[in-house]
Amino acid sequence: ALYAAGRRWFSPTAGWLAALIYLSTPWTFRISTIAYVEGGLSFFLFTALLATMLAIEQLSREQRAGGRVLLAGLLAGSAMACKYPGVLSVVIPLGAALVAAPFLLGIPRAASIKITRRWAACFASGVLLTIGPWLAKNAFETGNPVYPLLYSVFDGKDWNAELDAKWKKAHSPDDYDLGKIPAWICDVSAQNDWLSPLLYAFAPLLLVVAWRRRMPRLLWFYVGYLFLTWWAFTHRLDRFWVPMIPVVALLAGAGATSLKGTVWKIFSAVCIAAALLFNLGIVVTGMAGYNQFLVDLDYARDWTANLTAPEIAYLNREFRAGELPKDARVLCVGEAEVFDAEFPIVYNTVFDYPIFEQWTADDRQPVASGERAMRDPAEIRQKFRDERIGLVLVNWQEIVRYRTTYGYTDFVAPPRFDRLEEARVLTPPLTFASLVLADLTDEELETKRKAWKPGLYRLQDGRTVYIGSVRKPLDQREADEITRWAPSLFGRIEQGRVLITSQIYRVPGD
Repeated sequence: ALYAAGRRWFSPTAGWLAALIYLSTPWTFRISTIAYVEGGLSFFLFTALLATMLAIEQLSREQRAGGRVLLAGLLAGSAMACKYPGVLSVVIPLGAALVAAPFLLGIPRAASIKITRRWAACFASGVLLTIGPWLAKNAFETGNPVYPLLYSVFDGKDWNAELDAKWKKAHSPDDYDLGKIPAWICDVSAQNDWLSPLLYAFAPLLLVVAWRRRMPRLLWFYVGYLFLTWWAFTHRLDRFWVPMIPVVALLAGAGATSLKGTVWKIFSAVCIAAALLFNLGIVVTGMAGYNQFLVDLDYARDWTANLTAPEIAYLNREFRAGELPKDARVLCVGEAEVFDAEFPIVYNTVFDYPIFEQWTADDRQPVASGERAMRDPAEIRQKFRDERIGLVLVNWQEIVRYRTTYGYTDFVAPPRFDRLEEARVLTPPLTFASLVLADLTDEELETKRKAWKPGLYRLQDGRTVYIGSVRKPLDQREADEITRWAPSLFGRIEQGRVLITSQIYRVPGD
């Protein structure tokens, strides 16, 4: 798509460079190796933009373009189907461009109105064909077609004002200080870890060399729109602006070829070659994300699970070996990164009702979650049996992170599980932990990690835990929260302080 756009509106060389700059950008690699949808959103954003520009070009030549408008709608709807922000970054701006195009091209008013109506119908039809089934499914299941958004308009099953406020707080900007916009622009264009220097080194050249041309102006206007909507309407995570990269790559490819002369060609070629080698180094060394290239997929999956979620890796091995009942499910508490789980699970995200609290809390008294009593053990035992729960996985490390960021229910705390263990609703847990070492340089910590022997260790208070890793200390906020809320998550062995990260409890059968 980048090559086609560059060749059509600038030159074949600009098209090749745009494609090369995009492919060699570390963000392109990074977003392809982690579980996010920005890669797909980037594709649909740019191809919808390309279809829109082709439709407007055909209209300027007095050619019929309804098919291109329908295609633009299909692609824009697909962008929204990747991720709700696609409605803001793709559907609205491209739909507005198509509606305004007949008037901006100077077509007589009566004809412009007729074209606008036809194009609006074509574009909307394309959008609804691709995102419509998802909206219908949401409306059927929750009563809200864009669940969990627009709660104040549509309401929605399994959602309330408290959860809506929590969602908005987590997904909205912290401030709207206009004086900080230059710093944000600098971060997006120059300081980010996974950017290519080629993007904003060459793209701005078109502002000077080819500003009189309509296409560079429109593309830069779109980049500005994407930045401002990212700044104003999202919680400003880096990956949320990744879909603007292909648009900037097109501008960069065109910018690199906008100046003539032998000296410039040599200079730009040297810069491009140096940047490509630098970016290649980032990609192949794994600095931009885990990649084992052509290694066996099952091995790679196990390796990453052991590294990032040892409790999930453990349960996967147990499930494969037949040690877990085939019809039993695992209730995950605080654990929502379940991409690698090969066993049946029940879980909720931090923004949903906590299932563990729903099943085990006595809801007869309207009190704060931390003060709620637990149901009778026999009632909880029966609920687990009814829901086919064979194990309970508690990720304390994630719960601590939630408590210090998004917020998390006070009902879930270690004493609750101690009581269920005492009542024999749960068996004594398998406990995973990390050794916390302070006052070490990165090199010293890496040496300790390589030398550490994972295994079972007895804490000074008598508890037995599996210490599989060595880590730096928690940040002060998390350490203070654990000390206040769940001090039992800390322990000690001879080598230093231990942090309990997760626990797996079995639910005894009949």
